[in-house]
Order: sequence, then C-alpha cells, then structure tokens
Amino acid sequence: MCTLEVCRHLWNDALSHWRRRWQDERKSTWYNYQQWILTSERHVSGELLGVYSQVSQDVLHRLDRAFKAFFKHQSRYPRFKKFSQSGSFTYPQAYNGSLKPDLLRKRLYLSKLGDIKAVFHRPIPKGSRLKTCTVVREPDGRWFASLVFEEAVLLQNICSTIPSPKSPIGLDLGLLSLITP
Repeated sequence: MCTLEVCRHLWNDALSHWRRRWQDERKSTWYNYQQWILTSERHVSGELLGVYSQVSQDVLHRLDRAFKAFFKHQSRYPRFKKFSQSGSFTYPQAYNGSLKPDLLRKRLYLSKLGDIKAVFHRPIPKGSRLKTCTVVREPDGRWFASLVFEEAVLLQNICSTIPSPKSPIGLDLGLLSLITP
C-alpha cells in the first residue's frame, strides 16, 4: 500500500479513536496516548511497518495541531480524509539519515521507500543541514519533494553586521521589578 494511503488510514483511525473516546468515556485524547497506541499497533500491523516511524508520528502531530487549532476557535473540527489523488507526508527529522539527496545520480533516498528519481531545481546549500522533507502528490499525479535546510550562521558574522552605537549605553539585567514602592 502507498505511504500516502497508510497515512490517510492512520489519520482516520486516530480521529475515530479521538471521537469514540470522547463520546463513550467523556475523556479527551492527547498525542502521547495515541503515540503509545501507534507503537503497539506497529508490532501488529504490516502496513504500518512499511512506513518510516517518524512519518507516522507526524500524522499524529498534525491531528494534534488540528485539534488545538479547533479548541482555540481558529479552525473547524478535524474531518476524516477521503481517498484522493493528492496529499502529503513529512519526514520531520530528515537529518538523521532517513533522507539522502544524491545530486550526481539524480536520486533522492527516502527511508522505507528507497531511491527515487528526482530533479533538483536548486543546488544544495553548502554548510547546511537538512531539516525536513515534505513529499506531496498533486491531483494530476505528479510528485514533489520540498526540502528544508538549516543554514549554520556563525555568531561572529552576526556581530559584525550590527552597527556600534554612537554613544555608550548600559543595561541592567538584574532588575526584579520595573517600579519600586
């Protein structure tokens, strides 16, 4: 089964669990509890074993963020996801070897999926670390990967760009209160 489909099933199962637990027991569910259930389900379900563990954890994070936004009245109640030709999944910690871009062979290695042909539109920044990768399938069937890099900036470079003040200033960081009686 496609990773995208497994993520959709996981979202729907987690949302169903959330709703069922609230309707039956009037107890809310939190991310850590669903993560514990996911860990036990990975040992039983064959399709969850075919998905990189952090990808499935990210699905639960997305659901948790959706509920937090709902409770803050910033969005609607999370919905079940129906089968679609589009969707996405994320490798949240791509720097630990779960994702390896290879510019020479024009391949992108995704953990549990293997090497995939890729077209790199930009060079990989030198001295940077790969943070996340989101893989998206468009409705027309095309796939895209969005790679996010963290660039290492030296503190020395930051200090050299800050202009020095014209007159000396003093700061007291030991204040307990701004106004004293």
